[in-house]
Amino acid sequence: MSHMAKQRWQSIASPSTVFALSPVTEDSWVLGTNEGVWKFVNGVCSITADALRPAAITAVAATVALPMYTLLLAGAADGIARSVDGGQTWATAQMIKPVQVTQLLISNTFQGDSFAVAATMQDGVLCSADHGLSWQGYNIGMLDHETTAIALSPHLNTDETVFVATVTGLYRSTNFGRAWRDVPLPPGAAPLSSLTFSGDVLVAGSENQGLLYTQDMGVSWARRNSYKSGPVSVVATSPDGLTLALATPAVVAVSKDQGKTWLRAEGHVPANIISLGVGNDALVLVGTQEEGLWIYGAG
Repeated sequence: MSHMAKQRWQSIASPSTVFALSPVTEDSWVLGTNEGVWKFVNGVCSITADALRPAAITAVAATVALPMYTLLLAGAADGIARSVDGGQTWATAQMIKPVQVTQLLISNTFQGDSFAVAATMQDGVLCSADHGLSWQGYNIGMLDHETTAIALSPHLNTDETVFVATVTGLYRSTNFGRAWRDVPLPPGAAPLSSLTFSGDVLVAGSENQGLLYTQDMGVSWARRNSYKSGPVSVVATSPDGLTLALATPAVVAVSKDQGKTWLRAEGHVPANIISLGVGNDALVLVGTQEEGLWIYGAG
């Protein structure tokens, strides 16, 4: 296990709890916090707008580097809001009933399919095909509606594949989330804390069994030498898909080869990490419970 050289941890002035992180451009991020939606740009955090400030925002997503159009989505205990002006104004999305949102993702081919997906605490998966304006639950085939993580195939526009983890297992959809089938996991692997694609490899963080990898959309699973056991709090991939990051209660590390080898962050790791982001340049952002935002990079 190697260490990242000439880098350090830095605490960033921010709200005390950062529930979620999502990249917008190579050097800007949107944050879901206990004080609404914030942004992190060039090393500085600031509020996007006072409209959502009283709310705890538990999920955020953004279209990444789309010309002429940026959609921001924010999830909370009672639903989803959307912004098309960088977060200055927000409108409530349409849904049948209030839901508690735990994660949001926007398609990497959003300009073509207008697709976004939300994981919820008790209501399974919600999908939108109209730029986040309206949301509908699609839980056919899911036996458990308490979702913990979602991931979108890097080839979503052709294979239509979405994964969702629940407290009891993992499900896969091959029709943009309209119907689901159970994906067998190694014994004892559930619940999964997080999911992400690194290239064509789906990486799953387990609360009990470390990191799991599948290169065939869940047909078979493998473990590699590092992080084969113990809890993995969260995993994340850079916008270009080339850098993978993970956080455990004691370690933050990055990989440039889809988890075969890892570089470990030096110094005292921030406590109570609940969200994670990594940039194309391997800058690592971690959101914590009650300890704010931290970054790990050159300095």
